[in-house]
Formats: sequence, C-alpha cells, structure tokens
Amino acid sequence: MSKIDLSEIPTPELEARVAEIVAELRRREQLQAPGLAWFYGVWPGTRAGHYLRRSDGSRAHGYGAAPPEWPERLRERDGWLYPWKTSYSYGDPNRGREQVQGQAVMEVYQATPRGFTYLGFWDRSEDNRGGCCSSFVLEGVYTFGGACERLRELFPEVWARFPFEVVLGE
Repeated sequence: MSKIDLSEIPTPELEARVAEIVAELRRREQLQAPGLAWFYGVWPGTRAGHYLRRSDGSRAHGYGAAPPEWPERLRERDGWLYPWKTSYSYGDPNRGREQVQGQAVMEVYQATPRGFTYLGFWDRSEDNRGGCCSSFVLEGVYTFGGACERLRELFPEVWARFPFEVVLGE
C-alpha cells in the first residue's frame, strides 16, 4: 500500500473525508454491536414446554408475553412466535400444512433505530410432538446467513442439537 502525503490535500476536504469515514465506522460498529436476543422453544434438556428465554437460558417474561422493547408489529405477529399460525379447526387455511423441520420463516421489523429480525422454523429435535418450533428474535437487522451465524454464537446448545439444515423457506 502506498503512502499518501496528507499535506497535499486541502484541510477542509481532508477533515470532511475523515468525518465521513469516522461516521461510517461508527454506523457499522453500531450495526454489528451485540444486541438483545431471545429464543422461543424447548430449551435443551427440558424435553417439553415452549418458553421465551434469553441467550443465557433465563426465562424472559411470562407465558405469551413479549418483551416491551419489541416493536408492536412483532408483539402482535400472527401466530406469535410460531413460524405460522396453526390450529386444528376446519376453517384454518394452515390446517394440514406440512411442518417441515428447519424450513425457516424470516421477518425483519424496522420500527426502531436498530430494528429486529425474527427467524422461526418447525423443530422436533427436543420434543417430537407436532407443532413444536424453535424461534429466535434478534435486535438488529440481519440477512438470513448473518442471523444464522449470530444465533449459532448466542445459542450454541440450541443450534447444535438440530439434526437438519436450517434453510430459508418459501
């Protein structure tokens, strides 16, 4: 890499360019900074019971209650934290729909400065009954690959148990 003689660049232009670079680095740092993360599903070793948990395994809020920092659209998501709303009533369009393990649904919510990313899929690796899922919420806006990578870091015991590949569904 060649050296640049900064004395040849006019001071106002140099200061403006440095300010742009610093602003961009701060923006990238903020986007990559660890945010909050939650898991909804069966915690490893418990065999049954879907609960909302933080990455340290502690329970977050009561059954069916979303954290207050979540944007309203995420808190009111149809089916809440399941990949899609399910019921066994005859009028339900999802009745009988195959629950393919690892076929993920991903949604991004940008109602806050950092945004939130939802990733959920059917998962019977800890509880083999139908309707079991693993769902995650990350603070921040992620791509599918970025979300999977971050979740492997934050929830290693959960992610390691999946005997299937997690792929983005239709």
